[in-house]
Amino acid sequence: MNYEAQRLLHALEVFADSLRGGKPRRLAGMLLTKVGGPVAVARLFRPVSPNGEYAAQFRARHEAGMRAEVLRSVQRALETWDRPLSELDQADFDARFVALAHLPRFLDDHAGEPGSISDIGVLAKYCLALHDNMASAWLQRTFQGAPRTSD
Repeated sequence: MNYEAQRLLHALEVFADSLRGGKPRRLAGMLLTKVGGPVAVARLFRPVSPNGEYAAQFRARHEAGMRAEVLRSVQRALETWDRPLSELDQADFDARFVALAHLPRFLDDHAGEPGSISDIGVLAKYCLALHDNMASAWLQRTFQGAPRTSD
């Protein structure tokens, strides 16, 4: 596993810990800042409306369930991380896809801090690149076997 993949794996572990209520921690090899904790988790579920009352009601009804779904996806992604994409079943693929979709937002607050762009910003970009590659691979696999229609 390359260095960026190892850091991404550690970021997913910190992400899962934060979704369970853990405190902010430093990522492996990144001494500048801590990531995670309740503030980072709250950033995942931004207000759904400019109306503060409606947004608060929605959050009260749905945030726990959304957080649980993301946590399940992150945990499953961690369990299957060492398997190549081609060996994942649809549920494992979906879990990894969801985890990689949410991780950059989790890291977002620190990506622009002075001195950290080479660390957390690069990690967030690496995560987005993996996410995009997964989408591309899925589309290729889906449409390769599809029958062609003639115009």
